[in-house]
Amino acid sequence: MIEFKGELSEKCKNVFFKRHNKTLFLVCNLTWIIIDIPIVLIGISMSEYSYIWYIIAALFCISALLFCVPALNPQKKAFTDNLPQRITIKDGQIIKDGTGEDCYATGKLENVKKVVDEGDWYLIVFYFPYKISDCICQKDLITQGSIEEFEKMFDGLIVRSKQNNLN
Repeated sequence: MIEFKGELSEKCKNVFFKRHNKTLFLVCNLTWIIIDIPIVLIGISMSEYSYIWYIIAALFCISALLFCVPALNPQKKAFTDNLPQRITIKDGQIIKDGTGEDCYATGKLENVKKVVDEGDWYLIVFYFPYKISDCICQKDLITQGSIEEFEKMFDGLIVRSKQNNLN
């Protein structure tokens, strides 16, 4: 059995919060583009009252952009609540547990796609549809087992992060 237990470091939280913000920004922008293009095309094709369609498109665009701006959409508290407090690996199962209401999740070792070595922590990535988000194992929080056991368990699946390769 291998267990990582405790509060993640601020550096780790900040890295994952930045990634979360980038993903949120991308999803919001793609959403408003996909919805606004048909609205603008309808406005172009309408001879009467086309300005209404342009106003609707502009309002949707503005609301989507405001949702994407992290300062206006403070999600850091909810995001950090869903980061793991404990990750246990035993009997072919990975159990992620935290303080948030959606933080408890289990997955099988056979569904692990890769383990990204981020330097101070590992990120366990699962195949779709068995995804468990933010399965983070900070190396200095190991309470049972050892890093060598962990690396042996995931032999062949561990890849170094691109950010670590730049250092």
